[in-house]
This record gives sequence, structure tokens and C-alpha cells, in this order.
Amino acid sequence: MSFFCAGVNSSHKDVSETFSFAHPIGIGLVQSAINLTRYCLMNPSLDSIVFVGSAGSYDKNLKIGDICLSTSAFNIESCFIKGECYTPLACHVALENLELKSLEPLNLPKLQVNSSNYITNIDSLNTAFINANIALENMEFFSVLSVAQSFNLPAFGIFGITNYVGKDAFSEFRTNHASIKKLLESFVQKEILDKRKQH
Repeated sequence: MSFFCAGVNSSHKDVSETFSFAHPIGIGLVQSAINLTRYCLMNPSLDSIVFVGSAGSYDKNLKIGDICLSTSAFNIESCFIKGECYTPLACHVALENLELKSLEPLNLPKLQVNSSNYITNIDSLNTAFINANIALENMEFFSVLSVAQSFNLPAFGIFGITNYVGKDAFSEFRTNHASIKKLLESFVQKEILDKRKQH
């Protein structure tokens, strides 16, 4: 099991999400796909992928600070939701991961994630995403699962909710980002890494 995150060492440090246990793969769909593919090629013994990161929530029934799990991601743009565009490409990838069973006693929400290179700053489409059973927004997860699928690797994501999708998303993100990173760091250490040491 190897951990990955959306960290960078460039001018985007204000949105970087590095963790002590995770390999940074960049921000957005393209950087994360390229860098994770490179890592998989250079590390053929890799047996599974865990992505750890922040997410915005379309659903206000979820709380900022909630930790959620996912094995399912979409790549849907707002124009598709509004019926103003189409794509010949597959826009959904879902994987199963038996390693999630060790986290089942925690009763964490298992949700579907939408990924785009664009961050939504309106809430008028939130209901449409919720009705499609898509609860979270994260820029990289669709790429992560797509790469994992292409290498036949099990994968899942662990997300901390930093904000609600809408006009205040960025200010909420900036307010909560540091504390959510600490929360995720502590969660992974306690619930996965420490328990692996005990076995």
C-alpha cells in the first residue's frame, strides 16, 4: 500500500497538500495522471494506491471536517450537467478495494467524487450532482483511479471536507485547509499506519 497526495513544490504552495507519508503527484487531472503513471512504471512492485486529499462537498448534510472514503470517480463538467455538451469518452471509473474492510468499523461515508481541472464556485448545480449520487469534488481523484485501473491496481481515496461547493468555496477552503490536512495526517497515522505496525 502506497499513499499519494496532490502536493507540489512550485508556485501553488498555498493549495499544496503534502503529507509525511504520501508521494506528491501534482495538482489537477493532467499532472496527477502523468506523475502517478511515472511512479507506477518506476515501481513495478507497487501493490495498491491510496489517495489522500481535501474535497468540497455538494451536499450540506455532510459537515466540514468529515472524513469520507471513495472508490468511485467521475469527470463531469458543468456543461454536461446542463445538457450543453457531450463527450465520447468514459467519464466514470469505479474500483473495489478489499483493504477498505479494515476501515469499515469506523462507519465512514463511502461517497462518489467528481473531478475537473476547474473548481466550481456556484451552487446551482449541487442538487443535480447530489441526485446523481455524486457528493464530493476533488481535482485529482478521477485520474488516480484511471491510472490504477490501467495498471490493475486496487485503489481508494480518503478525503477530508474543507468546504461546500459554491461562491464561498475558496474562502472556506483557505480557512479550513490547514486543519483538515492535520486531521487527515492524524487519521491515516492512527487508523492505518499504526495498525499495520501492530500486525
